[in-house]
Amino acid sequence: MKSIAILIAAIAVLACSVSTASVQELQERNSAEIRERIRSAANVFVDAVVERLRKYALEHSLEPLAVPDLTRKFTVTIFGAEAEGFLYLTNGWLRDLITLLRSGEADVEFVGDLVHISTDLVFERLHLDYDFRVSVFGLQPSGELLGRAEGLRIAVVLNADLTTFRTTLSRFTVVGAKNIAVEAVGGGLPSDLLNTLIDLVKPYIQDDILSFIEEKMKSTLEDALVDFDISEIIDL
Repeated sequence: MKSIAILIAAIAVLACSVSTASVQELQERNSAEIRERIRSAANVFVDAVVERLRKYALEHSLEPLAVPDLTRKFTVTIFGAEAEGFLYLTNGWLRDLITLLRSGEADVEFVGDLVHISTDLVFERLHLDYDFRVSVFGLQPSGELLGRAEGLRIAVVLNADLTTFRTTLSRFTVVGAKNIAVEAVGGGLPSDLLNTLIDLVKPYIQDDILSFIEEKMKSTLEDALVDFDISEIIDL
């Protein structure tokens, strides 16, 4: 009887071991399948995030987007005479933020239950318009200042949590633009003063405005992702 009991116990232990191994194997297989589904759907996931950002921007009146006023002091020489002046930019608006698209393939990295999805986004075109006024030589010509940026590239990293199905943003960085152009319309400005005006504004667009876009769009995307559920996009 004792030997039979030992045999039964051994069989039970063996069955338990086989069962545990089967469960572990199943879990590993399911995990591998989920990872493969995420890899294959990474581009679809990013596109869904971008679409959500576009809709959020429209719903919250961020298209067009108001931009800060600017005052700049400058020095100009006209007809051999040097003078200090001021440039005032007001009523600025940034348009076409909804032209944001994914650029290239998304990269996927798994760290525990977190999925890091890296990609580049690009604004196909952005338009900036300001009212300008120049104060120099006792004159105050005014008009409209137009700026255009093409191919503005953003580096983005999204973190998807497989336990909560929530997505957060860990990187949103402006990399640069293919082309930035500035044009002043109206005001009857002499060419020397017009060139000075454009030279003043272009660095502002390249630095301050691009930083403003980065900060504003980053916070907007963070807000848009608050209730974004990854399982609605990828079958988990």
